[in-house]
Amino acid sequence: MSSLLLAGFNGGNGTGFTPLPYSASGEIFKLATFSSVDLPGRWIYRVDEQIIAGGFLTIAPDKGSMLGGISVNISGPCLPPSMPPDRAIPGVILRKDVLNYQVNAFDSPAPDLLTITWSPYNLTSDTQAKVTVDLLGYWEDAEVQRFERVGIVAQNILNTGTLKLKPKELHRPRDISLADKWKDFEFGVVRVALTDKPDIGVLYSTITSLSWYFLSDWELNYGADWALKRCLQWYKKDGRWRNFWMDLEPCPCTLDQAIFDIGRFMPYLECDMNGDGGCYYHRGASHCVMSTQATWTGAQTVCCYDVDGWLMHSDDYEDLDVLSYYSPGIPYRAHTFGSYPFRMPPYVPSLSNWFHDLAPYHMCCRFADQCSFLFWRRQTRSCQDYTPPTSGGVATTRDLINNARLLIWRYLYFIVT
Repeated sequence: MSSLLLAGFNGGNGTGFTPLPYSASGEIFKLATFSSVDLPGRWIYRVDEQIIAGGFLTIAPDKGSMLGGISVNISGPCLPPSMPPDRAIPGVILRKDVLNYQVNAFDSPAPDLLTITWSPYNLTSDTQAKVTVDLLGYWEDAEVQRFERVGIVAQNILNTGTLKLKPKELHRPRDISLADKWKDFEFGVVRVALTDKPDIGVLYSTITSLSWYFLSDWELNYGADWALKRCLQWYKKDGRWRNFWMDLEPCPCTLDQAIFDIGRFMPYLECDMNGDGGCYYHRGASHCVMSTQATWTGAQTVCCYDVDGWLMHSDDYEDLDVLSYYSPGIPYRAHTFGSYPFRMPPYVPSLSNWFHDLAPYHMCCRFADQCSFLFWRRQTRSCQDYTPPTSGGVATTRDLINNARLLIWRYLYFIVT
């Protein structure tokens, strides 16, 4: 009977199985005296859904933000010291890092003081080097997209790693090509680059609102109600885009259904009860999920649930006071992760989502106090036609056999999504 005993690891979700040495060979007792980590009886393996072949160069993750800031694990074959690998290291073209800044301050259109910090030695070891801090903005329409410089914050300053600035005292750019950027751009990134070698050292921030930079231009050209006028501009323009609501995946009705439906939905990264629970865009929600796959138009469903586990609807929104504790999930015209073909609107990862969905949230809800315009265009996908995943099981009085080993499975449980 001992020759039929198995010991091993599955792939983490039951999709694969890797037997340990001596498994199903009649010598399973040896597992207690041998090891893979020089400690008798202890066996440690790396478990992945996708098997990583040994002896090959492997990079994980295989995708990330195009602005950088993602840790990359590179593994390859193990070579003895007597066999150094041949390698060619190209010159550094671009180095990326994430700048730190106060999110709540940069989200405000009229902050008194902003502080930007970065790691100076990630740019250069030269303590006397000069840097330029500027802004890059993103804009797109149905056919083209633009990611370009839209403003200059500071020039030829020492690379100290810290910059304090008062937006109200910033001088408008002398470059005539930057004079009208306030018309199209509302968000982007902060960039720090070496003044004399901008192609060697560059640091980017995460995507943020640029309202603090364009405020004076907006007030001059729109008046005191600048936020409402720009919100209405978006409202009219968005109405001319394709209606994507009917193509969306229906929301699960309850939090339990949303957690159980792992094939179609995943946690929304900025409102996850097991991760980032800040819920910046969804105040009052205990947990949010989003559709894992984009629709054919590139859209995405976001569903949020209150403390009792019920789906929060945009139709229940009343006024700005409610928004502080009741901000429901809304569909996005552009998926957060982007979708095929990625390099054209509205399928560009992160940036298209900001342009069509997050920037209007800032302008209409945060700045204009008129969130109704956003909710009229982004009504929560209801759960009326939601079909929960089907669960099933199979029982047998005999053991099930695969084509490799005898597995003692007397009951199998599965989910069909």
